[in-house]
Amino acid sequence: MLATGLSGLYSVLPRKITIETEDWHRLTPDDVNDIRELTMFMNSLEFCSAVVQVAHPVVKKQMLEFLYHGFLVPVMGPALLQVKSNCFYHTFWIANDKFIREKQS
Repeated sequence: MLATGLSGLYSVLPRKITIETEDWHRLTPDDVNDIRELTMFMNSLEFCSAVVQVAHPVVKKQMLEFLYHGFLVPVMGPALLQVKSNCFYHTFWIANDKFIREKQS
């Protein structure tokens, strides 16, 4: 259910974000709050993170596996691989590495 929910929220994210500042280099909390779909997606990610942080180790392991196999690999992986920028590849592999380390602890 978690992975499906994240996938659904991800699918409605805008494909292009227009920021009207010349020195823009990252999304700010205000930018996130201005985009309803992004706010919902971020809230869902934060909820998942909060649950994993306080969950029993068995529940934590299962949730992380659901998120990894149900969202990160099938949804985020292909989405990031479509982008030609090395920074997106790097971000994906850092997230993947972090997931694996958390899973092992």
